[in-house]
Amino acid sequence: MLLCSLLFQRRSRALNALGLAAIIWLLLSPRSLFAPGFQLSFAATAGILLLYPVLSRNLLPESDRLFIVLLVKPVLRVFFVSVSAFAATAPVLMYHFGELSLFGLAANLVAVSLMTVTMNAFFAGTVAFALWPPAATAVMRAAEASLWVTCRIADFGASLPWATIALPVPPVELTLVFVMFLLGLAATGKDSFKGYVSWAAPGMFAVIPLVLLVRTWTMPMETISFSLAEGDIAGIRFPGGNCWLVGAGPETRYNRPYRDAIQPWLRGTLFGRLTTVVLPQTPTNIVHDLEPILQNHDVRELVLCHEPRDPLLQEDLQGFLGEYKVRLNLLHRPTAFVPSPGCTLRVYPGEGHAGYELR
Repeated sequence: MLLCSLLFQRRSRALNALGLAAIIWLLLSPRSLFAPGFQLSFAATAGILLLYPVLSRNLLPESDRLFIVLLVKPVLRVFFVSVSAFAATAPVLMYHFGELSLFGLAANLVAVSLMTVTMNAFFAGTVAFALWPPAATAVMRAAEASLWVTCRIADFGASLPWATIALPVPPVELTLVFVMFLLGLAATGKDSFKGYVSWAAPGMFAVIPLVLLVRTWTMPMETISFSLAEGDIAGIRFPGGNCWLVGAGPETRYNRPYRDAIQPWLRGTLFGRLTTVVLPQTPTNIVHDLEPILQNHDVRELVLCHEPRDPLLQEDLQGFLGEYKVRLNLLHRPTAFVPSPGCTLRVYPGEGHAGYELR
């Protein structure tokens, strides 16, 4: 659309171009609509187009001092681009990955400039290759070096414990409130910006805890089953947020039940707290299978129908549970648990025929 506008000497509109690009993309690949890459790309671009002009128009200092013009304003412009993309992609990141990168806001101050160098060098190298290939090599080396530094910055951010925060999938109500806030912000003018932020931002932050509280305590009990080749795993979420896990699949290189099934389910339970793990059958590699669960959740109790036969494995399990301060509840007869009114979990111990029943 941009090239056509130049050809016909018409003014191009970035949002129209973005919409046209999305339509063409979806016509060629309709399934991309549900892909994180498509959603993140277009959300970030839309956020920059809608929010950056508002932020730069209202928050950039108006001073003409040389220090402000040469240093402060360029840095703030890059920061506003980062904030705009971050705000627009936050709901998508929380839904698909359950994480928000705080380090990215600061890293983008350098990464955006480096990517500008990378892209310009890449296009210059492409043109130079057609004219004089030796010159293209030098230009592409510059693009490679810039991209290498960008990747090292990303690796450094990933190694920091505070670089990302884990969050549950946000309720639909909160996502709508946040999107409406951003759209309202994008529509503000020079005179209405401060007034809108002064009442809309506190209102949005007041709604968030209220919605979370209501959703947490009114959500009914939920049970879900994950079918695995080695058996089934049941997840139970009780009113109030406590969760139980019945069974734990073997963690292998090609089979990751925690990463692929259990963790996404817990993220979708809105602050679900995994407090108890029940194992009707004792896995051969019980410590290895439980490790990702105990590392990421404050499990208080492990219910076993029988201990491992190997004395060394028993000792290893005791030390492992002690490290995470998990209480071991060893069953010797059929036991009924009532974690919540209206829900009864019966566990039947026994060598080779242990099982459970949920009512």
